Amino acid sequence: MDVESSIETIAVALAARDGRGGGRATAMIGAGFSLNAQPRVESRRRFPLWRDIVRPLIDELLPPCAHCPPMGLCPEPRPAHCQLGERRRALFEDASGASGMMSLGDKFEAQKGSARLRAALETAVPDADYAPGLAHQLLVRLPWADIFTTNWDSLLERAVDTYDRSYDSVVTVEQIASTCAPRIVKLHGCARSGSRLIFTEEDFRTYPKTYAPFVSLVQQSLMENVTVLFGFSGADPNFRAWHGWVRDHLGRNIQPIYLVSLRPTDPIDVNLMAGRLINQIDLSQKREWQNLSSNEMIEKFLSDIHNRLHSLRVNLEWPTTRRNPSEEDPSSRPAKNHLDWRRRLDAYPRWLVAPARNRSALLLALDEALSLTFDTAIERGVLGKLNERADAKVSRRPPNLLTEREKTALIVAESLRIGLARPGGELSGKLKNILLEALVGLLTIDATGGRSFNSLQDLLTHFLGDIGSPDDEAARAKHIIKASKNAFSGGRPRAHNGVLDLLPLFEIVEREARLDDDAATAQLLRDVLWMVGGEGPGRELAVRGALAFALTHLQIQVIDELLSLWPDQPHDAASNLRRSATLREIGWIKESFEEISGTVARLRSLGSARRRGVAEASKEAWAFYLYADLLEANKDVLGSVVTPHQRYLSLDDVIVELHERLDELETNRCDPRREIDRLFRDLDTAAIQTRLGGTAAPPSFKPPLQHIIADPASTFVILSEAVGVAANHSHGTSRLALIAARLLAPTHRQLAIGLLLRAGTPEDLRFTRPSSSSEGECRDRDIVRLTDEAGWRIADVVFDRDTYRKDFTELAKVLDRLVALSPVRQQDLVDPPYLDRKVRLLQHLVAGLIAREEGTADRDLVEEGFLLACRVARSPIIAATRAGWANQSEMFDVVLRVFPCDRIDFALESLLSFPIPAGAEESLAAAWPDPFRLLVEAWYEDDPNQGSSLQSELRDLGKQLLASAKPTIQGLPEVRSAFAEKRRTLRLLEVGSSSELHLMVRRRISFLDEILSQTPP
Repeated sequence: MDVESSIETIAVALAARDGRGGGRATAMIGAGFSLNAQPRVESRRRFPLWRDIVRPLIDELLPPCAHCPPMGLCPEPRPAHCQLGERRRALFEDASGASGMMSLGDKFEAQKGSARLRAALETAVPDADYAPGLAHQLLVRLPWADIFTTNWDSLLERAVDTYDRSYDSVVTVEQIASTCAPRIVKLHGCARSGSRLIFTEEDFRTYPKTYAPFVSLVQQSLMENVTVLFGFSGADPNFRAWHGWVRDHLGRNIQPIYLVSLRPTDPIDVNLMAGRLINQIDLSQKREWQNLSSNEMIEKFLSDIHNRLHSLRVNLEWPTTRRNPSEEDPSSRPAKNHLDWRRRLDAYPRWLVAPARNRSALLLALDEALSLTFDTAIERGVLGKLNERADAKVSRRPPNLLTEREKTALIVAESLRIGLARPGGELSGKLKNILLEALVGLLTIDATGGRSFNSLQDLLTHFLGDIGSPDDEAARAKHIIKASKNAFSGGRPRAHNGVLDLLPLFEIVEREARLDDDAATAQLLRDVLWMVGGEGPGRELAVRGALAFALTHLQIQVIDELLSLWPDQPHDAASNLRRSATLREIGWIKESFEEISGTVARLRSLGSARRRGVAEASKEAWAFYLYADLLEANKDVLGSVVTPHQRYLSLDDVIVELHERLDELETNRCDPRREIDRLFRDLDTAAIQTRLGGTAAPPSFKPPLQHIIADPASTFVILSEAVGVAANHSHGTSRLALIAARLLAPTHRQLAIGLLLRAGTPEDLRFTRPSSSSEGECRDRDIVRLTDEAGWRIADVVFDRDTYRKDFTELAKVLDRLVALSPVRQQDLVDPPYLDRKVRLLQHLVAGLIAREEGTADRDLVEEGFLLACRVARSPIIAATRAGWANQSEMFDVVLRVFPCDRIDFALESLLSFPIPAGAEESLAAAWPDPFRLLVEAWYEDDPNQGSSLQSELRDLGKQLLASAKPTIQGLPEVRSAFAEKRRTLRLLEVGSSSELHLMVRRRISFLDEILSQTPP
């Protein structure tokens, strides 16, 4: 077998961690490997091979006569009176094979006894005369799963002492229980230990029974690990039996076995070994090693395995390293150009989310490179290709679809994506221009007629015609996908591969356009992805961008349709986690559970070997973390779903097991809990700095970054989009999104509003009224509680007083859209608890904006607020789902208190026209959000003589409205007549009503009685 390919296979196996300190390869050491030992003293004794042990045993068993030399056969011709010659010759001939040597051991033991046999064997091994050689030291420094040896010497154990690698020594089967892998297992005993040395035929016959644990250990290793035989002929009867047993059961599925030899092997033997699935590695085949000694060849072989293993090991210090600078390791030296940066990115360990410390190091290095690039005093910086002008005449032919300038922009985009960071102003503009120019160049490849195009929009129009600008992006996407199939009827567009190569740049630029409220650019880029992005990652990126907008604006129907466009990528764990987070956010908890539990199951089914890589471990860790978070936050919903499928484990037991697995994955810096803890600390620190009047720059960067935005609020936004951290994720009692919104409000107000709508609750967001800013109750309801100052309140900062009119209009539009859904379609699109949360939140925010202004609120805005409250109250979907009932009266309370006096008759007519749930169950009637509860208090009072009687009394707000309405109604007889007619109708309805409906009707009658009595005709 080729030496280089065998080195690669062995190194890869060693690099695969087995969870016990070693790799997935095992070494088996035979007598030939001891020849690599280093002599301590001048001695003619050498380490024996098996055949070398035969002569001293025969000489002691049948000592030569006086005519024979001290060692060896009798001379020829033999003396006539010599009787030993034939017997010695027969012994030598019988012992020439393995079975003969074992038989000789039996004869010697029968003749001399077992103690003498052991002494003779120990004498044959000059263990004390030698020290471990370089080959021994190189061998034990490799991370073998176990090292098995049939040698009786202690060279391997002493080599371990030299290099302090944690191998346990096992000489007897009893020691297996008290040791753990990796081990040096002395299969045939040890000369120094006093244990029996396996040599005789009887030893080998009884070995499977006497040493059954050793047999099981080796067989298990042969089934699990790559095995490398050093100094081994493969003729050992025990090994042949073990290997044969594994081969019988696994057939050709057996793990590779390599037999290392130092010289060419007879082709007949090679074919024999190949038939037994043993691969021969002839080190003499390598031209560079042909003039080396046997010791040097084995040392070179082991050294090359070491070097290859070092290159395979994941650098957890990335993008830096503790190794000495070298050309092979780009992270060991500063980047000189964009090619060095590319090599550095290629060495990324593939964490799903890089640890915070690694991200900081990467962003500092990138910012320094960008500073040199944009410094006009420097002719050409590290990433100087960014500053080059676009070449409109560049040839774009596969596989070179991208220019060096575009590849450099990709390097920056990938670095920002890994760093969970955003580009600063100058860098953002440059990346945007490069991407748009690249897309024009790529799409022109597919354009016909030799036309030139001035813009990307012109190209889209050329391919798709007039797209229009529908508000529903899902409908727009479906239209573009259908039109693109017609435009590229010949198959996939040639620009497709180039667009996929640019996806990291797409992600950065499209997100930045959304965050900066540049909706046109974000939409344009998504249109390109809908058209030529294909049905995989490109489609998903477009869906994610569109969903981010739809979730912010609570476009439920659009969200549902966009989710139907999400590509099916079962083996992309990150994509599945992101989809699960979206399902969770819109209230589809069971569907989210199915998505994420399926992802966890697929990751666990990869097999332990594949899961040991950093990339797989990182995906698994985030899946487990988000899975546990979903279960903890939704125990009431998922308890009955999880328990039947978890082998009688309770939901809490499942969560504990998930966290225990996270503890195991922490070794590769794959613990999301640490990352979330770090993010919360950074958000908390930035919030305190902001409150104290300082900057909100992340504390990790000193000095601050010049061309990159890496504040913790932006990091949270990117993390939620890129990985699937829930928008309403909590750390302790704090919602990360709310702290992020408070920090983003001064520069990205729309983004901050979106975070509040996605993650906030009425309890989280309290407005400060001028007359109650010092009330302790209002302060205590602020969930963040970073300060007692009114200026810190999240709602007040995000919804700035200077823009309250615009904010009211936007919130009213969102609320109108929610309540306008039909009750039939609602059941398929939204979870009622989710709708309830959002309606309650929007009602609270709208009411808060009006209440905060009190007497200074615009007249038109108050009327709009009242009409909005009426539309919500009359909405069929609200009636069907009871969404927002808990605080629906809050909007009426606020607007009626400041309603224009000259229009109060209109408000009262509207309130009186509200439907009454006649025939409804008692519980429904009791929960019905009747606005007249704000005006009139009604109750039943027990009278000992007359029984229970219905009583009523105007509340303060009712008295206020009555006083305001009195002048208007007196001047409008038709209004008074309408109220009187309404009272007569209500008195007819009052008869036979249930108790709750009776109270509802009585409130209206009582209020009308007061109005009519105080406004005589």
